[in-house]
Amino acid sequence: MVQPSPPRTEPERSVPHPGERPDTLLRVSHASIGYRVNGAFTRAVADVSFDVAAGETIMLIGPSGCGKSTLLKTIAGFLDLADGTITVAGRRTLAPGPDRAVVFQEFDQLFPWRDVLDNVAYPLRRNGRTKAEAEQQARRYLEMMGLSRALDRHPHQLSGGMKQRVAIARAFALEPVMLLMDEPFGALDALTRARLQAELNAIAKRTGVTILFVTHSIEEAIVLGDRVVVLTDPPSVVREVVTITEEAKVVGSEQYRSVRTHLGSLLHRDGKEADEDVAEFTD
Repeated sequence: MVQPSPPRTEPERSVPHPGERPDTLLRVSHASIGYRVNGAFTRAVADVSFDVAAGETIMLIGPSGCGKSTLLKTIAGFLDLADGTITVAGRRTLAPGPDRAVVFQEFDQLFPWRDVLDNVAYPLRRNGRTKAEAEQQARRYLEMMGLSRALDRHPHQLSGGMKQRVAIARAFALEPVMLLMDEPFGALDALTRARLQAELNAIAKRTGVTILFVTHSIEEAIVLGDRVVVLTDPPSVVREVVTITEEAKVVGSEQYRSVRTHLGSLLHRDGKEADEDVAEFTD
């Protein structure tokens, strides 16, 4: 039987960290996370620290099994820390809530018995909006995602890419403090993935939402991220935090190739493997 480590009692507010930016929204400090399996504690994340400023898009990347998704779920409030602290907007008590909307990789995140409009409006109603307010908000974000003509469709009538658009619209519609995305484009074909990356970038700029995004793709990390947090093999620590300039986001540019090579070296990938990773999205 797999169980998360026992919760710890912590004060509601955190003490500002020396040198912390005034616009810091998320602060992960010496986070350690693991699981108990048949009575033995297995550590997935050893000692991870990084900050996220309001409005940033931060990418988490690292080897398979290094705890990227585990860390994301802990920030979402689904798992407990074994050690260290995580604060969002100064709060250490992080029960799951609409302030941290989550988009997963799986296509089946939607209620199959509700149409597209109601899939997005329902969580808004559950969080206090009237039916009219919820539907107005849902229509707004569905329009941003190019789904205005699919409002009355049900999930079984949608492609994988459209289902992810609905899930992303639902997350944005909650107007969360932070959007947590766990490889949401990982199961999509290359063309659909590239389109959704562009749409996500555009909506993020339009709304100013803060995003923490787990990926296994170097290309995706560069195209979407303001900074990339590179984790080591498990039990993981932060190997490096890499800043991505606007020039580096131009696929094929000298700056792009330089950053791609650097990230590849941090992940212990050789040049051939890094090239194959990029070719998935540029062929």
